[in-house]
Amino acid sequence: MLPDGSMQPVLNAAYGAAKMIWPRERPDSRIVRTVRDANGLDWYEHEDGSMSITQILLRKELGRMEPITNVFNPAPTVELGSEQKGSAKSR
Repeated sequence: MLPDGSMQPVLNAAYGAAKMIWPRERPDSRIVRTVRDANGLDWYEHEDGSMSITQILLRKELGRMEPITNVFNPAPTVELGSEQKGSAKSR
């Protein structure tokens, strides 16, 4: 189920996956197409460039496979200052 309450076909046979949680500070963005990645997984591409997926993953803490939903929203690139770049390298 999408944030607006509408339904779309389940991706990657992940039946029972949780509802898509969209960030409150970001306007909902409609799905414009389905794309398949190099691993054969189907994703929804949204109008604003966001990507969402439902899939079955191993949940080690539960000891079983579970359907999950993930949403990835684009964000601006942040340039690190030279003092931050140096400290990141020393870690």
